Amino acid sequence: MRQYCNLGISALRFECLLAATTLTVAEGHGPRFDPAPLTSAPSVLDPIALALMSSVDDANFEIVYVTAPRTGDEFTVLRAQEGTTARDWPIGTLVQCGFTAFGMSEIIDASGLFGLIASPVQAYLPVGGGTNGMLITGGFSTDGTPTARTIAQTNHFTRQNRVGVVAGATTAGTSIAVRGIAPNFYLGNGSGAGGFRHLSRWGASDSAAITEARMFAGIIGQVGSIGNINPSAALNICGCANDTNDAELSIMHNDGAGPATEIPLGANFPAATRLVDWYELDLRSWGNAASVRYWLRRFTGPVASHLATGLITTDLPAPTLLLTSQLWRNNGATAGIAPALDVGGIVHGPRA
Repeated sequence: MRQYCNLGISALRFECLLAATTLTVAEGHGPRFDPAPLTSAPSVLDPIALALMSSVDDANFEIVYVTAPRTGDEFTVLRAQEGTTARDWPIGTLVQCGFTAFGMSEIIDASGLFGLIASPVQAYLPVGGGTNGMLITGGFSTDGTPTARTIAQTNHFTRQNRVGVVAGATTAGTSIAVRGIAPNFYLGNGSGAGGFRHLSRWGASDSAAITEARMFAGIIGQVGSIGNINPSAALNICGCANDTNDAELSIMHNDGAGPATEIPLGANFPAATRLVDWYELDLRSWGNAASVRYWLRRFTGPVASHLATGLITTDLPAPTLLLTSQLWRNNGATAGIAPALDVGGIVHGPRA
């Protein structure tokens, strides 16, 4: 969840060129942008959103995220956020912290169990450490055996309240999944119609390293398992995934034909780790928006983490196609090792 400051406003002391990853405000103005209340420094997990604009009347602006503690009047920033475009900004450009549309949606979503989501909300959540029980409020099935995971202090992964879903076979091409059994949301095809939110937390927990493992987390237009294929060949999907032998995760999205569009996420989002990296995927679509906003967070500790975010507007499922969630993992051509995921939960549902 992002942070805010009280009436943060200043101007650029130096140029902020297209490729820059820092910006500097007027001398002595850095403290104006400290979070209020000051609970923690900005990070990729809890950023501060700033708007750059030539004047208050300028329709062209860029939203950036402050993703690290400031150094005096200098800020580390993630450029071109929330659908805006990076550009060169001259000395004197207005820098302002304020509410944005996506920021307001986060506040609304956090104000209740699931914000604007209508009934029924569906959830698949661990009951507690050391038990294979799940709190299921409807609509999920597992391919694989739910397996108790005891909380341990080994690392951030093992500290999570989670349940393993483990394959019962070790033959090549074996899959496990947690999946919705009744699609109940869609992108939308009319004013205010449709929209959804998907939130899932998981980490790979194969019984041993599987170099050819492939996985998918996100939404899909079918109730059955993805099957023994690479996720990039799956239809009507949107989420994060990796194909066989991919070293890193990608955002993958696809309509009803052809291969998926892939957005590589780089070395900060490894696909081959097990029992170390804990991931959280947040997908949101507003009614009839013909787009999906994604946030993928990687946790190696409670604070140290990485964030990938963006807006998808092409190669998506049809507006009226009913969708559901799926966490899926497959051992590819590797025989003798059972694929598994430790699941911290899935919550999804349509927006009102």
